[in-house]
Amino acid sequence: VALPIVPKRMMEEAMGSLRYYKFKDRCLYCDIIQQEVRDRSRLIAENEAFVACCAYAGRFPFEVVVTPRVHNAQFELIRPNEIALLAEMLKSVLTAMERCLEHPPMSFIFHSAPTPQAHREELANVSKFYHWHIEIIPKLTKTAGFEWGSGFYINPILPEEAAKYLREFCGCGLPTGPR
Repeated sequence: VALPIVPKRMMEEAMGSLRYYKFKDRCLYCDIIQQEVRDRSRLIAENEAFVACCAYAGRFPFEVVVTPRVHNAQFELIRPNEIALLAEMLKSVLTAMERCLEHPPMSFIFHSAPTPQAHREELANVSKFYHWHIEIIPKLTKTAGFEWGSGFYINPILPEEAAKYLREFCGCGLPTGPR
């Protein structure tokens, strides 16, 4: 779906990335990838081009973020050799979710920087500070009054525990216990 505006959530995410870039002079997502790979407690799977982790402060149980290792702001600029690696990563993660969670319905959210046609001054250099990624959210809980009213989400499982369960079903060779 093409929209004539940049959605509010995308703008908030992009502006947060811009603030981080101005503060640290580097990409927030690149830093997150380095930290997640080093820590490994939320890591589910990785290959030479992608990393899949349970979201640090996920809104929903078993929320997974798949991120390219190489900085790139727009999904549509993915390199040809990365397409098969992304497919491999998605297959691993989705197979783990299917086995572990017994075939839940899921939402896929592609977060890609707005195109230059967005004509937003704040996004003029978006390719420097934004990093595309995919959220995979299994539908396991209901968003109810508290979440709708407050904007805060109740997630009944720690991301480290969710990652441990998914690694058990992933077949990706990552250890399931703590390091």
